[in-house]
Amino acid sequence: MDIALKISMQQDDLVTACINGNRVAQKELYESMYGRMMGICLRYSRDEDEAMSLVNEGFFKVFKSLKKKNPSAPLEAWMKRIMINTSIDQVRKRNRRKTEELSVVSDYVVDENILSQFQVEEILKLVQQLPEMYRTVFNLSVIEGYNHKEIAEMLNIEEATSRSNLSKSKKKLREFITEKLRP
Repeated sequence: MDIALKISMQQDDLVTACINGNRVAQKELYESMYGRMMGICLRYSRDEDEAMSLVNEGFFKVFKSLKKKNPSAPLEAWMKRIMINTSIDQVRKRNRRKTEELSVVSDYVVDENILSQFQVEEILKLVQQLPEMYRTVFNLSVIEGYNHKEIAEMLNIEEATSRSNLSKSKKKLREFITEKLRP
């Protein structure tokens, strides 16, 4: 039997057990996916505590809506989408009172050679230092691959604001990196 098919069948059994309220199965799903889901939430959060809170809220939504999941949809991709949406909801809550309409500026590119000198954790910490809207747009565009129209719809902002926030996030990251490299 193909290993991918076997894993898929095991996942299907695990999902069924979770839907039926089996706490052991829920714990197994949580533990097996926690690291990947935490990585997603960390990209959108201000710190590890907030990310952990987002992961737990996301898992609550996962368990609550597992029976609605399309059986043909890959479990991890479906869960990833829930974690991203949970993170975006948090960003919206915090920014309801303050809307940042920013002017469009030219795009900056971060030199790949400079980035290769940093560990993934260091880059993640730099991204977490970005202002919240910059960080969110950066993650949605660069990491998740959404276009500016999609980002604008998700965050209830203008496309120009999305482009501007991405541009300014890249500029800010470049400043952070340059600062880190100074002797």
